[in-house]
Amino acid sequence: MTKTPVELKYNRTTRFLLPALKLNEEFLLNMGFYNAYLQDHEYDIRWDLEGCLFLLFKPGNLNSDFEDFCESLRKLSNYKDEYDIQQGVVFVLEINNKYKDILNTFVEGSYSKFNKTYIKECIPQYINGKLSKRWKIFYKDKALLEELAADLGYKNLDIAKDYIDELEDKPYAEDEILRYNPEIETKLTRRND
Repeated sequence: MTKTPVELKYNRTTRFLLPALKLNEEFLLNMGFYNAYLQDHEYDIRWDLEGCLFLLFKPGNLNSDFEDFCESLRKLSNYKDEYDIQQGVVFVLEINNKYKDILNTFVEGSYSKFNKTYIKECIPQYINGKLSKRWKIFYKDKALLEELAADLGYKNLDIAKDYIDELEDKPYAEDEILRYNPEIETKLTRRND
């Protein structure tokens, strides 16, 4: 069974925003999906936080299956552009207006403030019969909080609650921007800020 991006190590854009596109994650992986990004600093046209995701594919084979897949993406109503880079092929797809409010919430790292309609419509609640980690993050699951507090060395959960605002770290520019350039202004937090 192919694992979905939820079960693998992907950046936060992939884990928290890619579901807004309502694409079949397993199919994306089979086509060489690598990660989703909020921006590409070397791309001539910048959609920045205007509601688009940059999907990087590193296909193993540029065969007819991949070309058919590319053609299916081009026919989507939210398709904006595609281009080749040294690392692979990038598709720019716009997030549905219904979910665009999650972008700024995401940039702030305020996962528990995500639009609840988005969570219910786009994020699977259970994976392999277990409550998904993303749902635990969105709803500040007590067990996950306890685990995080213990990892951070807190002995008292009440004290930990005063210092742990969210159960996932903020998205960092270095991880969420394709071909990141520190000299370009961004709303995302930089690791060293």
